[in-house]
Amino acid sequence: MAVRHLAELGHERIVHLAGPPRAADSAERIRGYTDELTARRLDFLEPVHGDWTAAGGYRVGMQLDIEPGMAVFASNDLTALGLFSALRERGLRVPEDVSVVGFDDIPEAEFMYPPLTTVRQDFAGLGQLVMQKALLAMEDPEQPLTSDTPMAARLVERSSTRQQ
Repeated sequence: MAVRHLAELGHERIVHLAGPPRAADSAERIRGYTDELTARRLDFLEPVHGDWTAAGGYRVGMQLDIEPGMAVFASNDLTALGLFSALRERGLRVPEDVSVVGFDDIPEAEFMYPPLTTVRQDFAGLGQLVMQKALLAMEDPEQPLTSDTPMAARLVERSSTRQQ
C-alpha cells in the first residue's frame, strides 16, 4: 500500500528502510515492497535494515544513498521520525525533495513536521484475531493453524509525500 502510493505519485526510485532482518513483520514488509516494485516494473533497490527506532532511522538516514526525486518507505513511524531529522541535516526537504511513508500511524505521526503519510493497521483487531486463534488451538489442538489471515489496513495521507 505504501509503495503503491509512492509509485502512483510518480516516484520511480523507492527505497525501503526496513526493520531488523530477522523480524517477521520486517520480512512481510520487505515482501510487500518487492512485490509492488515487481508488479510495477520499477527498479529494485536493496532494502536497508534499521532497528525500528528514531535513532536507527537517523543513523541509516545519514548514510542512505538518497537524492532528490526519490522516495522512502520507512518500516515504521519512529524510523521515519529519525529519517526526517537526518534528511533535514543533509539539506533534503520532505516532501519537496524526498517523499516518505511510514507504517503504524502512531499518535505522534500527525504532529511530525511535515505530518507523516503512513499505513494504519487495526491493532485491536489484530489482538482479537490472535486471541481467537489461540483459543481455537486450545479447543482443538489437532486443527492446523492458519497464518495467512489478512488484516485490514489503510493509507493515511498527510503531507510527507507529493506528486513528482
